[in-house]
Amino acid sequence: MLTFRANTQHLLAIWGERGVKRLLGEKVGEEVGEKVGEALTSNQRQILTLLRENPRMAAREVVQHIGISSRKVEQNIAKLKALTLLKRIGPAKGGYWQVIENGEWRMENGLG
Repeated sequence: MLTFRANTQHLLAIWGERGVKRLLGEKVGEEVGEKVGEALTSNQRQILTLLRENPRMAAREVVQHIGISSRKVEQNIAKLKALTLLKRIGPAKGGYWQVIENGEWRMENGLG
């Protein structure tokens, strides 16, 4: 029999009577929270607004407009991409950002 145990840090699969265990993932709580029902932060909404208005804006320009560190901008962009709300089209130089419009999700998260 296969059973699962989870906490905010790990997901563990236990197989059979002897309890053969396998760690399936780390930081499960964070990953699940990022993908299920989590509202966007003010910074993430600002990033989407800026990139919708100027799709060719560089991350360093976003830093100047919002006033947070470049690392935080990178983390927020990565999260928006993981939520499929933001997509990079083309190369880092010469490409542009595409803000993905998703009506229902956007309404639930105060974007629309």
